Amino acid sequence: RQAQREQAMEEQRLARKIALKLSGCVRADKAASLGSLLCKKADEVERKQNRIYYRKPRSEMGVTCSGRQKQRGKSIPAYYD
Repeated sequence: RQAQREQAMEEQRLARKIALKLSGCVRADKAASLGSLLCKKADEVERKQNRIYYRKPRSEMGVTCSGRQKQRGKSIPAYYD
């Protein structure tokens, strides 16, 4: 009698394993089925708008600094210390 019960339980375990394998993504199903994660709402974060003088220059793409370095003319000698 106990042998029959053990055999029935073994068959149930095997059937459950086969069903899980056929269903595909097991971990994702388990994670999605957790009720506590589904009920939780995302926390809202307040964002402060940066002031206008902290913004990057919008005229040229990829340029973060609007200043330019002056080129040395041919008649001006290089200064070596």
